[in-house]
Amino acid sequence: MLHGHIRWLVQYDIEKLLDIEESLAEPWTEDSFRCFLHHRNSIGMVIEVSERIAGYMAYELCHRRLELVRLAVHPRYRRRGIGRQLLGRLITKLSSHHRASIALNVSEWDTPTHHWLKACGFEAIRVVPGLEEDQYRFVYRLPVEATVPAGASDVVRL
Repeated sequence: MLHGHIRWLVQYDIEKLLDIEESLAEPWTEDSFRCFLHHRNSIGMVIEVSERIAGYMAYELCHRRLELVRLAVHPRYRRRGIGRQLLGRLITKLSSHHRASIALNVSEWDTPTHHWLKACGFEAIRVVPGLEEDQYRFVYRLPVEATVPAGASDVVRL
């Protein structure tokens, strides 16, 4: 397992995050990142390994929960504990932000992420229509009392 340094995402990082986005099915653009970070309750964090960005997460502060909008790990660093470290940091934010859970949406086709979330203690709580008529997204929730098991492998994409 690699150990990384987690810090706040800054504007300067966005260009480097686009390398990670190239490996995803639904990549964000530079404008997507800037638009997300422009909102008052939106927060981004990156994880660095040997001064290189290995992954990032983007989340929103909602009234009673943290909404994980995006979590991605560079292909070179996947399955090495990077996603787990980011999720672990987000879990520590629950009590400091007085939130009760972490929630996120995952496409029905994203099987690796579904398996990773289950291994990390997330519960699928409902299914909602996706952007296309024949697509669905699963809504997951991680209760405040949950912790990330040490054996959970890294997420591929959210």
